Amino acid sequence: MYIPTTNGEAVLFCVVTMACWGSWANIARLISDNWRFELFYWDYVAGVLFATILLGFTWGTHAGTGRFFTADLAQTTLPNFLTAFSAGVLLNIGNILLFTSIEITGAPRALPLAMGVALIGGVTLNYFSAPIGHPVLLFFGITLIGFAVWLNAQVYARSHQLIFHARFDGLVAAITSGILLGVFYLLIATATSRNFMQPTVGKMGPYASVFTFALGAFLSSFLFIPSIMGHPL
Repeated sequence: MYIPTTNGEAVLFCVVTMACWGSWANIARLISDNWRFELFYWDYVAGVLFATILLGFTWGTHAGTGRFFTADLAQTTLPNFLTAFSAGVLLNIGNILLFTSIEITGAPRALPLAMGVALIGGVTLNYFSAPIGHPVLLFFGITLIGFAVWLNAQVYARSHQLIFHARFDGLVAAITSGILLGVFYLLIATATSRNFMQPTVGKMGPYASVFTFALGAFLSSFLFIPSIMGHPL
């Protein structure tokens, strides 16, 4: 399987990840007048699952490093499979609460609050579970991210001359969403071997764990989406 081997490659993938992470909610808002969120979300989770399958059978298979995609899935233990699967379920709940908060309080309040909580809480939780890296630089960077998110919300509000009267339930939904979005990666990391070159027996490599995560998000949508279509939050 393909694995980044340099810091430059890793940073590039982080930038792409952040761009994708920030895009789906904005796209949902842009098309909300013509396409219900629940219908858009079906497309979203199906697209995520398809992308993980495509990557699994390409980058995850046609390279000479670590276990190949299908072999990796076949040797995974049930507890590790369920751990990664449950991460996808948590992501679904977090995303639904995020969109609910956007509808209640507006995107300039909901998105910075949820993403800020997710970034700060998630990085803090993951660092203390596996303290890798320079803590001063790491938490200084997280502080800057938190400030940038807050500043972005203020600039957006003033440029649009908007006055927000945030409802308490909308803020609670955003904070809860941020907590869930910050926690789900820890579950994936728990089910994934830390050594990609020589993966631990019973644990998954990155392509298998991300596929299992996407499968959890996709299948749990059959429970969540019909429910909120019948009883909108």
